[in-house]
Formats: sequence, C-alpha cells, structure tokens
Amino acid sequence: MSKKLSRKNRRLLSSNWFVTLTATLLGVFVGLYLNEWVAKSKLLNQKSIVTKNLLAEISSNNEKLKRATERHIEILDILQFFESYSDEEGNLIVSIDSMYSFRLRNPNVIQIEDSTLVSNGIYNYHGEVNFNLSLPHLEITALAWNTLKNSDIISSYDFECLMYLEGVNNIMNEVLTKNKEIFNYIFEMGDNREILIRNLSVLIDFEKSLGEIYSQSEERLKNCS
Repeated sequence: MSKKLSRKNRRLLSSNWFVTLTATLLGVFVGLYLNEWVAKSKLLNQKSIVTKNLLAEISSNNEKLKRATERHIEILDILQFFESYSDEEGNLIVSIDSMYSFRLRNPNVIQIEDSTLVSNGIYNYHGEVNFNLSLPHLEITALAWNTLKNSDIISSYDFECLMYLEGVNNIMNEVLTKNKEIFNYIFEMGDNREILIRNLSVLIDFEKSLGEIYSQSEERLKNCS
C-alpha cells in the first residue's frame, strides 16, 4: 500500500499541474514582496523629501527670526533707555557712563548739542533724537508642516517627531500673533513707551524660545521613523 502511495506522490510531483501551481504561487508571493518593497521604498523617498523641505523651511524661518529679534532687541534697548532716564518734562538726565554705553550700542540715535551738569557725573542732555520705530515684518511660514499634516506620509513619522513639529507650529503662531499685536498698537494707538516695552519684552521671549526650538530641528528630525 505504501509503495502505491509513493508512486502516486511521485506522479503528482512530476505532473504539469503541480509544477504550474507551485510556479504560480511563487510568482504571487514574489510579486507581493516586490510590490511591498517598491511601496516602502517610495514612501521612504517621499518622507526624505518632506523632511528636507521641513528642515529647509525651518532654516529659512530661523534666519528671518534672528534678524527680526535683533531689531526688536535694539528697539527695546532704546525704549528702555529713554523710559529710564527721561523725567516728566521730557528731559534726558543720565550719567556720563550710561550715555557713553548707550551711544556705543546705538551710535546714530542721539546727536548731543549741549549738556548741563545736574550732579556728580550726571547731566541733562540736549540734542536731537533720530529714532525710527519701524518694526520688521516677520514672514515665517509653516507650509511644509501643513502639507505634511494633509498627506498620508504623516503616518510614517513617530509620535515624538510629530509633537515636536506641532510645538514648533504653535509657538510660531504665538510669535506671529504678538508681532501683529504690536503693529496694530502702533498703527491704531501710538507709541506709548511703557506699553511697547512690555509687549516687546514678551515678544522677544517668544522669539528666543522659537529660535531655541529651531536650533534643535536637525537633531530632532534626523531620527524620525
């Protein structure tokens, strides 16, 4: 009985039907594997492009942010100087050392014409103030992040990377909002030094925080999976 079954098995293995079935199944498995490999390679390539776009946009934003922050710090320094040393009549009463230090930082703001000694080392300065209160227009964007959020590629990023990118977007929106608030205040209400100092201080803190986050971007995004 066993010999007869063995012969049947040999006939089955050698039959065209079995060979065709085996080749077909093997072809299906290989095809599925190749399709999966191609899809995975395509996804990895798309992800690499998206990540490069994210880093390029962050780098561009960071350069714009640095220039804006430098200008905001400069304006804040000038406002704080006049707020600290101007009396109720608008006289500028300041020590020689403080005036020298300020003019070293901001050489074109005050053109001194005369000064009157008030007390030891402290003078009432008279002259012309040339101070342009023009604020930089901060044009930072989140186009790459918004594109990623609306694509299927987002599923290939891990949770930590997505939370980092969302955090970048949130604080960027805060910075843009604070910038707009200051523009609106100057346009609608004027240039009250106390209010501007307060708003600029808050804005600069947000900008510095965003700059620190931007500086981490390459390290944070390179290991996303």
